[in-house]
Amino acid sequence: DCRLRWTNIGGECNMLMAITSVLDPRCKFHMVSICFPLIYSKEVVDENIKKVKSSFEELYDEYVGLCLQESTSSVVNLDDNISSSSQLNTSVVTGFDEIMSMLREKEVVSPIKSELQDYLDEGIYVPNTNSFSALDWWRNNNMKYKILSKMAADILVIPISTVASES
Repeated sequence: DCRLRWTNIGGECNMLMAITSVLDPRCKFHMVSICFPLIYSKEVVDENIKKVKSSFEELYDEYVGLCLQESTSSVVNLDDNISSSSQLNTSVVTGFDEIMSMLREKEVVSPIKSELQDYLDEGIYVPNTNSFSALDWWRNNNMKYKILSKMAADILVIPISTVASES
């Protein structure tokens, strides 16, 4: 029963199920918007939709922080390599290397907040076949959605049946 999948034992929203549906590019938030009014009373529909949106955004923000830490440490390592190579051969390192290092840092910071909005604003994906894997879709789109694809890779591999039985 659909109602059982979308709610836990206490009748509350199954957040993992909702977030998983948002990470399905065929559904995004449309599934939540369509199913919640069918499942929950009018009094809690809007509240539950807001909870899903805020939880999804909070989770995304956590991944942004993790990716920033990873990228910053790799930029620092790159800068260290440039510094050590410049000590060996000063003619090789130029102002171009410094500019490229700054651009890498800027690349890490600037597109992060818009990636989530780009994904949500983009229309839903309509596959040509009945066999579709959201996980494969994210693997194929990991260059466009670097952070969301990491998030999807972690979340979409969790067996929903396991989570449902534990909640």
